[in-house]
Amino acid sequence: MSLNSDGLHSSHEALVESGKAGDGPIDPVIRESWDRCQRRLGVSFSEKAGDFEVSNTSCKERLERLGAIIPFAQACMTSLATQISGSGYTVLLTDAQGIILNTLADPIYKKELEGAGVRPGISWQEQHQGTNAIGTAISTKMPTTVFKHEHYREDNTILTCSAAPIFDPTGDLLAILDASSPAKGTTKEHQAHTLALVYNSARTVENFNFIESMHGHNWLLRFHRRREYVGYIDDAILAINESGRIVGTNSCARELFSGDFENGSMLGIAIDTIFEISISDIISRADQGASLVWPINDILHNRAYFATTSAPNSHQYKPLGSSVAHPRKTSPQAASPVKPGELNLDQLAGEDPTTNRIIEKVRKIVDKPISIILSGETGAGKDAMALAIHRTSSRRNQPFVAVNCASIPESLIESELFGYSHGAFTGARKGGHKGKIEASSGGTLFLNEIGDMAPELQTRLLQVLETNEVSPLGSNKIIPVNLCVLCATHRNLPELITRGIFRQDLYYRLSGIVLRLPALRDRSDLKELIQFSLKCESGEEAVSIDENTMHFLLNYEWPGNIRQLRNVLRTACAIAEDGKISMEDFPDDLLQATQQQSPYGKATTPQAEQHTVDDPGATAERAPTTAHYHPMGKVAEAEKCALEEALATCSGNITNAAKLLGISRSTLYRKMNKAGLSEDPPRNT
Repeated sequence: MSLNSDGLHSSHEALVESGKAGDGPIDPVIRESWDRCQRRLGVSFSEKAGDFEVSNTSCKERLERLGAIIPFAQACMTSLATQISGSGYTVLLTDAQGIILNTLADPIYKKELEGAGVRPGISWQEQHQGTNAIGTAISTKMPTTVFKHEHYREDNTILTCSAAPIFDPTGDLLAILDASSPAKGTTKEHQAHTLALVYNSARTVENFNFIESMHGHNWLLRFHRRREYVGYIDDAILAINESGRIVGTNSCARELFSGDFENGSMLGIAIDTIFEISISDIISRADQGASLVWPINDILHNRAYFATTSAPNSHQYKPLGSSVAHPRKTSPQAASPVKPGELNLDQLAGEDPTTNRIIEKVRKIVDKPISIILSGETGAGKDAMALAIHRTSSRRNQPFVAVNCASIPESLIESELFGYSHGAFTGARKGGHKGKIEASSGGTLFLNEIGDMAPELQTRLLQVLETNEVSPLGSNKIIPVNLCVLCATHRNLPELITRGIFRQDLYYRLSGIVLRLPALRDRSDLKELIQFSLKCESGEEAVSIDENTMHFLLNYEWPGNIRQLRNVLRTACAIAEDGKISMEDFPDDLLQATQQQSPYGKATTPQAEQHTVDDPGATAERAPTTAHYHPMGKVAEAEKCALEEALATCSGNITNAAKLLGISRSTLYRKMNKAGLSEDPPRNT
């Protein structure tokens, strides 16, 4: 139901005056929450209640209880914050009791949000805050948006919040992921896009946690009605033990069979009572490889699915990826879409000469004792490249263990990397925990965002690399490991060394070769990448992009690179009508961002942070400009004029013109070609 702010305001006034929701256009979920807060919980809607807050110690203990979910959640929070940056949102994670444990705040609104109680340690259960996205999502177990005056308490009506629950493999509530903003000018219709992003991020965290916690001794069955969606965030996953009984389900699986079993639970049910498949079939399929996709039939509803299976981590067959089952390989020319983690080296290279040169180097050193650092901007595909390198190497049938050094809290990263023994700290898992380093032995350890690793951990890591031995926390036991380490970073490591933030000896130990992946805007095959990504995101649907929109995509700066491109196309495919994407199908924040770009595509706002990774001395001079990029205006003409002026100023020197424009040489050549400019333009006299 579409709600306008005036209707919401009058409805809230009716509530304040009479304690009743009245006849205003209030969503039934909100109305029920208001009634619950008033009649059952006795929450005051007009008086500001004191925030219910737990101690820092309690917060740390709650984080430890969430355990393995933390690194996955932090990574997804970072990605989500990037997608909605500039909109005033704080992305936050709470436990099942609604206690905020972690936040990523927009610096402009951070103080205002903290003053409104959006900070670690504060409870947002309905009994403490009234109707709000976090508390209402806890009560309903459903994704929820609460828009300004839909909040029960008057002092919370400055906020607009969208929250989605995260469940454990048994179906119990584990955590809540939320995005909250006090920014003015937003409408509830805009929140549909934000809620979709929050929901997708929550499902990603849930599925990664499912695989991490259930894949140790169980077979995983992943299935979807469409072949190309197997292995994506919206596929169903079952964990099956050696007896053929279901011991874990994700949300999608529970939704598919919600009314078929007592109490709605599939736990303990034999797999052959649901699908025409036995545990021996599952084991046989898993032994053929986790990338094999095959059809299965649902006995209960006579529905056809496509599925993959993967063996337990303890089984002799190791799944590829971070314990995640990946679907079959697909070439860029095929109709079925693929995920970045599926691409081989040739597919990653595309038609771009720079990337092809990188691939040539990788092939020569992939099985030699040469460590690799992948550098490049956020979203440029470093993680996909790392997995492709692993799958090309002789270690391809051994584990690929990925660790994001920036996403794991400092209090947990040491135990995640090195493991711990029983009783090493409060909340330690019984029997201890194998660290990522030990788990990667024989395979590949991928240390993403290595530049964000704490200095004290750098020292321990260097020792492990030098000795090939690891010692878990709280233990004197020495465990030998067979390590192959890949690293990635968007940071300038030589500069961090100069500032004393990164160890020089560790850098030289890791940097056998440093390979810088080009930004999306610098790739010469950008149009082909857009078309390929569109195939990946549209599936079997025939979706195209109109000419003006393609021109916009080719000239947009893509600060989030390939990750941002695929997110934008995924959303546009869902919104587009008649199978054709136009400018109206893009989110408002993307279009607003382009208003602050120059005619040749460079962002001129402070939010567009620039990173120079490989050459700390390289600084691109930028010409001052007051022009703005208007996606529906005369873009081509404005861009051509900017190119001609820069080339004339630099007497046709491509290198100097590229620096003047603040773009790379390859981008300049591509734009010159599109504008019909020769490589020897008229020179100033």
